[in-house]
Amino acid sequence: RIAVGSTIKTIGMPFFKKYKISLPPIKEQEKIAEILSTWDKAIEHKEKLIEEKKEFKRGLMQKLLTGETRFPEFSGEWVEVKLKDILKVVTRSEKWDDKKLYKLVSVRRRSGGVFYRGELFGHQIETKNLVPIKKNDFLIDQAYLGKATECNAFRVFFLFLEF
Repeated sequence: RIAVGSTIKTIGMPFFKKYKISLPPIKEQEKIAEILSTWDKAIEHKEKLIEEKKEFKRGLMQKLLTGETRFPEFSGEWVEVKLKDILKVVTRSEKWDDKKLYKLVSVRRRSGGVFYRGELFGHQIETKNLVPIKKNDFLIDQAYLGKATECNAFRVFFLFLEF
């Protein structure tokens, strides 16, 4: 038995006094620490570069997806359309399996779009009128497609994902 104590288990000094470890000479320890520190710095540098690239991509997306920046080979005007005119509401049915684990997401119009709600087994899900979604589905609160200005109530539409 290594840990002792009635409430909080601790490993006492007698254990450590008997324990043997390999210990390189101090110069070798310093060289090991130097190499590992160099790698830590290189990793931190790469992580910083990745974050900078992500920020650049966000800015580029903003400019490209608003038409602020255009490709030279395209010059026509962008057309304004209503989402309800270009999106198709898809209804899918699901045969619920009480033993299957479902990953749930919701769409919230007023507080940030789609968010992950966690996992539940079929028998734990009380509302069985959820809509299965698939890769590349566009998720949006239904009120945005129709009478968004008349809808004052906070509505959440539950969906589930199968990964």
